[in-house]
Amino acid sequence: ISFYLGCFAEFANQTVRSRWDRFLQKTIVGTMDKKSGEGKYRVVISEKAQSELGKRYGLDAMVIPLGVDIRLSLLDKTEARRQLKLPGAAPLGVFMGPAQWAKGWDIVLQTARALPQITFVCLTDTASAPGGPKNIILRKDVDEEEKNKWYQAADFFLFPSRYEAGAYVVLE
Repeated sequence: ISFYLGCFAEFANQTVRSRWDRFLQKTIVGTMDKKSGEGKYRVVISEKAQSELGKRYGLDAMVIPLGVDIRLSLLDKTEARRQLKLPGAAPLGVFMGPAQWAKGWDIVLQTARALPQITFVCLTDTASAPGGPKNIILRKDVDEEEKNKWYQAADFFLFPSRYEAGAYVVLE
């Protein structure tokens, strides 16, 4: 069984800026991606990923969507902010994902600079954002329960990703 979260060739097409790097990603990595699924039963996480595998590689696949743990407790915004020790009325936005261009990290930084009156909590893979604005709070290695509290404490969710095959973060 080959399990695909997405299609490397399509990811490269949408997110890699350099023409040469895009070519390498699409041809070399894309070819390895395709070969890894040939002659096997293929599973993808979304209809979008299924379509991309068919279009880019000529491969069919079964869709089995990712699930979300619904056993996490539901809190109202006030209670979530109290548990996170946040001021109750200040506007709060949440970004969840790696600090990468493909995931829109540059857009997160630009948005935070443009809106200094809003606090942006970034649940990400980095402990620092050199040159980042002061209204960004970085949280690294957040467990599912704490992540759930940040989502519920937020006024809005920032999702500037340039490519998603399944957008798991939206399900959360």
